[in-house]
Amino acid sequence: MKEARKLLIPLLISYIWTIGLVIGVIINANFALTRAAGGQFDSIPIPIRFSYIFTLLIILFGIRTWWHKIQGKKVRPSWILAFYFYLNCLSTATQLISKSSNERWNAVPAAIIAYSFYLARKAA
Repeated sequence: MKEARKLLIPLLISYIWTIGLVIGVIINANFALTRAAGGQFDSIPIPIRFSYIFTLLIILFGIRTWWHKIQGKKVRPSWILAFYFYLNCLSTATQLISKSSNERWNAVPAAIIAYSFYLARKAA
């Protein structure tokens, strides 16, 4: 897990950005409009904002899962590290194909998070 610990600062920055963006969508903040949901809305619709609450919970559980892993604790269920790895790979790909150039930049933190789960899986 030494490799995963080396990622701590970039991972922390990635999670801060991601959580800030998700909260920005939830509260319909101006900065989030071009950086989420394809950058296609002048105001984020309520159903999308509610779905981002669920997204925030998934992110927070991912942080908890990764933190448990680097502390050497048993991660259960055993497939959860793979789930977060593939979920963040999918997120990276989705960000990269966005029509919004601002949203495409979100692929960088998503890729860092995916790589951290790859390392955590490899150490399992």
